Amino acid sequence: MDGEFARGLPVGMVRRLTSELCSALAYAHDHSVIHSDIKPSNILLTPSGHVKLFDFDIARVLRGPTGYFDAREIGALTRAYCSLEMEQGERPDPRDDVYSLACVVYEMLSGVHPFHGARASEARTAGLQVRPLPGLRRQENYALAKALKFEREERLASVEALQSAFS
Repeated sequence: MDGEFARGLPVGMVRRLTSELCSALAYAHDHSVIHSDIKPSNILLTPSGHVKLFDFDIARVLRGPTGYFDAREIGALTRAYCSLEMEQGERPDPRDDVYSLACVVYEMLSGVHPFHGARASEARTAGLQVRPLPGLRRQENYALAKALKFEREERLASVEALQSAFS
């Protein structure tokens, strides 16, 4: 397969798309906005081959008058992509987006969700582990596994850290 995956996108393409998605999220995070709904259907691949992240409908603001709401109460969470903390209704944190984005990156590379579509709480209870992907560099597999940690404190601290591993 020459470093590529049978069901996923070419590794080089995923590296570039991951960098673009991380840049978009880093900008949002720098402005105290957590996207809160990163999933494949909220990412558009343009005809020129670039990605656009959209649908900030349930984005959460970290400081100032937020009008904070719990996305669970209105059924707005995409369970397979939301972090354990989002699932439990905890305060927003950039590491929630790190988890969601890592799910998408893993899926772009392999063609399957890292936990086969299970919610974070279900995957944790079942003891599911992230399987390393062949063809990735060691730091890329490490970063994906760390970004997909169920506990926020163990997760990669930022999208920039994920971006750096895939550079």
